[in-house]
This record gives sequence, C-alpha cells and structure tokens, in this order.
Amino acid sequence: MQNVRNKALFDRLSVAAENEDKAQKEEFFDTCVPQRKLSAVTIRAYLQSIRHFYSYLIERKGSTLSTDDMQSIRSMNGTVARWITSARKECSKRGLEKMEEAFQNLITPEDIVSFEKSKDATSGVKLMGVAPSQNSLITRPEFTTVRNFILTQIALSNASRSGVFANMTIKEFKTARVLDERYVISVCDHKAAHLQGPAKIVLTTTIYGWLKTYIHFVRKFASRSHQIPEVFITWLGKAMTSGGITQCVQAIWKKTGLQTEITFNIVRKTAVSATHQKHPNMKESLANLMCHSVNTATRCYRVIEREHSSVAASKQLAETIRTPAVHEQPYQR
Repeated sequence: MQNVRNKALFDRLSVAAENEDKAQKEEFFDTCVPQRKLSAVTIRAYLQSIRHFYSYLIERKGSTLSTDDMQSIRSMNGTVARWITSARKECSKRGLEKMEEAFQNLITPEDIVSFEKSKDATSGVKLMGVAPSQNSLITRPEFTTVRNFILTQIALSNASRSGVFANMTIKEFKTARVLDERYVISVCDHKAAHLQGPAKIVLTTTIYGWLKTYIHFVRKFASRSHQIPEVFITWLGKAMTSGGITQCVQAIWKKTGLQTEITFNIVRKTAVSATHQKHPNMKESLANLMCHSVNTATRCYRVIEREHSSVAASKQLAETIRTPAVHEQPYQR
C-alpha cells in the first residue's frame, strides 16, 4: 500500500515537472503536500528519485527514444534539479529544528541510573542469571524483556545507529575480538559501511556475557530462530528492521516510567554532547565509534554549544553596556 501511495506521488511530481505548469506545481505543493504532511526532506527525496529515473532513461533507453523525447527528458531533469535547489533552505532549516528538539531531550545520568534500577532491567538480569540452568521454557514476555534490556544497554554504551543492531549476525558475534578487556564485534552491513567500513560494537565483559546468554539460552525459544542469521529477532522468528529495534528500546524505556523520550538519534546526540563537553580530546575516537565524521559531530554539537556561548555573551553584554566608559586623563607635562 505504501508503495502504491509513493508511486501516485511520484507520478504527480513527474507530470508537474513534465508540464512545468506553475499552477499545477502550486496545486501540488499547496494541496497534496499539506494533506500528506510531507516534510521538505521527504519532498526532496522524491524529487531526487525522479532525477534518478530520468538518468536511467537517458543512459539505458537513450537509443530507443526519439530526439524530441530525449530533449523533453533533459528539460524535465533540469526542472526537477531547480526544484531540489529551491528546497535546500527548507531542508536545512528542518534539520536544525530536529537537532534542537533532540538536544532538548538529552538523556541524563540520572535517567540511566533509573533505567538500570527499574523492574524490567532487574528482571532481565535475573532471567539471564537463571536461563542457563532453567528447565522451564522462556515465555514471550521474558524473551522480550531480555532482548530489549540488552539492546538498550548496548545502545547506551555505543551510540550506534539502530541499523547496526538490526543487521548484526550470529557469525559476527562469534568472531568478536578481545581488545583492552573489551569485546569488539564488527558489523559489516550498516548505513555508513561504504565510507567507514564495519561498525564496531564494543562490549564490557558483563554485557558480552548477557548477549551470549541471550543468544544461547533465550533466543532459541523464538520461532524459527535457527533459520535467522541476525542476532536480534522477533518472538515470531523474523529479522528486525531498524525501526523495530528503536521500538524495542522505547518500549522498555517507557515502562521504566521515565518522561524523557528515547530514540537512537537522541542517544547519539547525548553521546556527542557529553563527550564534547567533558572529554573534548576524545572527539575523533567517538566519531569512529559512531561511524560518522568529526565534522558531523561538531555540526551537531554546535546547537548546544551556541546555547552556552549565548548565555555567556549575554551576561557579558549586560554588564558591558551598563558600565560607564573610563576616559583616559589627558597627559600632563
């Protein structure tokens, strides 16, 4: 159904670009977009998809198209390119707004302590303690509690994208390396793999032990668990999406009773903010762990840094403009 809706939107954009009709373009952006509540970033993504389609037609089907068709496609391609350029400002604005929203919901050390002392967290630890010797079956709620607890603990310790957890495999877990009293799992399939290489999930001995217990003594009770290569799966035996991983963390966090919202984006912003403030010399190391560039982290951190610098500047300004200037006395011979 989602693909059908996307195709309909794609078709409307294509027609508007082909005709380059101002009224039709305004009708699309003034009527269709608000109805579907599309953000500027989403619109840009659709427009970029159209450009990719035009490039495909030119490169793969050029020999079968007439001269008029080729000219029309190139003209449409240019039109869509101009639309993308015009959306750049709004996309940047929305990106900064989302960044600001995330920094308003940073996770505090007190939040983490509350989570680790919560009923579900303690239940998860107890279940993993008895699972190796337990003769009874693991129930669905117990399976969910253990999986969600481990996911949250690893997320808070690594600030990786949710896709890294969704794609981590049993084979990658088994080939973990030990370095400086930490277990390092290399996950090959993730968003920035083409730029950063495998993502590194670093685990303490305790968390590694929990994950090992989950894999050997808890995960097996899920349906078709032996057929799924990924570490984290659903009770029904399906591989999880990145969105599903986020929902797992949100579910156990919410049951803790914490008012703070949690997403992997917020966890990553929290990691950047805390490290840049308390351990600025670790910026590059954190960027490597999180699989993004130092520039990306600095750009994200600038939002909260501006808040602190603005307060300092305002205090200084208030004092400066209210302090009478001290005039120098004329030189006396």
